[in-house]
Amino acid sequence: MFLGAKEAADHIIYNSTIDLEPGTFTLFPKMLPIGPLLATNRSKRQVGHFWSEDSSCLTWLDQQPVCSVIYNWHSWESGQLGTSTGGPKPSVGGLLHESLWLELYNGRVSNGVRFLCWPYFAEQYFNKTYICDIWKTGIGLNKDDADIVTREEIKIKVEELLNNNKIKENAFILQETVTNSLQEGNSSNKKF
Repeated sequence: MFLGAKEAADHIIYNSTIDLEPGTFTLFPKMLPIGPLLATNRSKRQVGHFWSEDSSCLTWLDQQPVCSVIYNWHSWESGQLGTSTGGPKPSVGGLLHESLWLELYNGRVSNGVRFLCWPYFAEQYFNKTYICDIWKTGIGLNKDDADIVTREEIKIKVEELLNNNKIKENAFILQETVTNSLQEGNSSNKKF
């Protein structure tokens, strides 16, 4: 269905930037990058989410040391790391996530968050490749011989994520790249 629509459409609006996915936009020149859509939303109200932000943990997060919390995010949970107030809480040092593209891109890549990737199925493994191998903003969890991610593996990878300054630097560079794409005349802005 997408291929037929692609041929019939003059343009396809895509929530990404040329800087993040140059190959995609080269391969599909009809695609117009307009993302990140939620990066410009710094109001108190979340846009693009069905659930209200769960702010019950924000007081606790404010009391934790900088970059000391790994936030466990699942696609079915509400809550936005406090991102609606201008970015993630300073205490959030990384995000344990199954690597869903839309959620990663909308709220996390544009906020400079590092990732601890735990993909389960489908495109999540591809997204993990982008995060860990291309953007170098995260670390993947590995399963043992019994196909289990062990407690020890999680502990090792959390410590590595929090202590790896290169990953932290790459996350902030990616944040700047994505945010700059929205500026007037840049890739996600000049198309309209």
